[in-house]
Amino acid sequence: MVAYLTGGGSVNASGPWVTGGASPSGISPVTSSYSITVGGQQARSFYLGLAPGFVGLYQANLQVPQLAPGNYPLQVTVNGVQSNGPTISIGN
Repeated sequence: MVAYLTGGGSVNASGPWVTGGASPSGISPVTSSYSITVGGQQARSFYLGLAPGFVGLYQANLQVPQLAPGNYPLQVTVNGVQSNGPTISIGN
C-alpha cells in the first residue's frame, strides 16, 4: 500500500533542492527512525521519504499486516512524533 503524508522531517535528498520546486527524482528517505502501524500492529515498511516530483509530499510504502475485515487507524511515527490516525478499510 502507498500512503501519502506531509511533515515527514529531514531526508537524504537524491538530488539538488530548488526552493519551492518539486522534490528531486529518485528516493529521498527520511533520516530519522520511524515506524508504521495499522490497527496497532506493526506494518512492514519499504520506504518513507519524499514523493519524487511533488512539493513537500511524503510517501510511505508499506505492507498491511494480516487483519480481519474492518476499519483501522494508520499511524506513522517519525522520531517519536505520531501522525494523526487516518482510517483505512480492509475488505474481504
